[in-house]
Amino acid sequence: MAQVSTPTPNPFAGGYAQTPNNNAGLNPYGSAYATAYSLAETNLIAEAIERQIYDAAPQQYDALKLLNMSKTIEVGSDEFVYKEKVFGRTSMIVHTGAYTSPITLSGTYATAESIPCAVGDVLFNENGTPVIVTAITPAAGANAATIAVACQSGGALPTFNGGEVISFATTIIADGMDTFRHYDRLQTIERYNYVQLFQRNSRWSTLELQKMENMGTTDYLMHDKSLKIEQLRVDMFAMYMNGTRGNFPIAALAGGGTDNAKMMGGLYPTMIAAGAPEVTSAISGLQTAFETLAFATNFKKEGATRMIYATDEILYELSKVYKESKVRYEPDSKTADLNLYQYNIGNMKFVPVSCELFREDSVLPTAWAKKMLVVDQSTINPVKIKGIPSVMAGVTDNMQKGGTNNFQDWWVQANLSVRFRNPQGGFAINIS
Repeated sequence: MAQVSTPTPNPFAGGYAQTPNNNAGLNPYGSAYATAYSLAETNLIAEAIERQIYDAAPQQYDALKLLNMSKTIEVGSDEFVYKEKVFGRTSMIVHTGAYTSPITLSGTYATAESIPCAVGDVLFNENGTPVIVTAITPAAGANAATIAVACQSGGALPTFNGGEVISFATTIIADGMDTFRHYDRLQTIERYNYVQLFQRNSRWSTLELQKMENMGTTDYLMHDKSLKIEQLRVDMFAMYMNGTRGNFPIAALAGGGTDNAKMMGGLYPTMIAAGAPEVTSAISGLQTAFETLAFATNFKKEGATRMIYATDEILYELSKVYKESKVRYEPDSKTADLNLYQYNIGNMKFVPVSCELFREDSVLPTAWAKKMLVVDQSTINPVKIKGIPSVMAGVTDNMQKGGTNNFQDWWVQANLSVRFRNPQGGFAINIS
């Protein structure tokens, strides 16, 4: 019979040489399995690392896509001014009390020009009774200006009660009049915004960058760069929605002193500052709140479209309000489609736009997960500085490329602002 030789011990796993048919149980360094169960690790084998790193980050940027579909406005500086034309007529409010003539107005009208009517103009009281203005008396103090009025021939002066709205009805002249009475000029609202600069960077020493290129086990460098671009887009999204126009003094890293950085004004703060309505509503009252605010802010032409920005969850709740109870199914129905892609209310149109980044509390405050923002997208334009690309990227020189630094910076930078010309044509609803 042939003799069986005893194996020579292996210096890496000597004990297993005596039992060569057993599993050595070796695991690569860094093995999660070995760490969890206190098993052996060795550098004789490498971890099975997939070359490609999967991108699991949120990728919903429909709002930015819609913004970029609008014409980009180029401005010469990082501060710009634009104007809006107002309607051209203003109502007045009666001060506390009851009046026939003269009528005391609520508010301060220090000059005759500040009172939104002239002698000879016709006004309506809340019941629609017309009166003609016969005299105007401004006053420097609050609630002190008055207008005297007269009724039509054979009529009686109505009573104007405190809090009542006085409407401007019409101008009127008589045949043969040789004087002009009502003079006015176009009134505008001035708005302004800042162009914000955004930047993201990566720094690698010359040696570690070369080691990563020579020995890297994954496509990490590619993802490191793409991450900067993605996060820059998230920065821009956060400012587009919730940027508060202002200035931040930033201490300089070298040489002392302070650098001043401008922050752009985004959609929501601009709307609120302009007086756009915002309410809080439970789901049960969502339909009433939505329709009330929709009609109250309907300043566009018939058939104009506004966008509804919210998370999928909130948009789904809105669609259920209008659709769920009205959907009918056949016996063989296999799909329940409760989504709506457009809402037609009166002569208004609304298109829902999913913004899942609203629920990401590392981007926006937690309240945004339950916020619905309705805007007139046609009046919103992206703004950039003329002569500078909207987004640009580059690499600094290190010692290998003739520079003096023993490291290399990869950077990506953007400049963005928005021109929002109709902020009062939108509204916000916070779901409680």
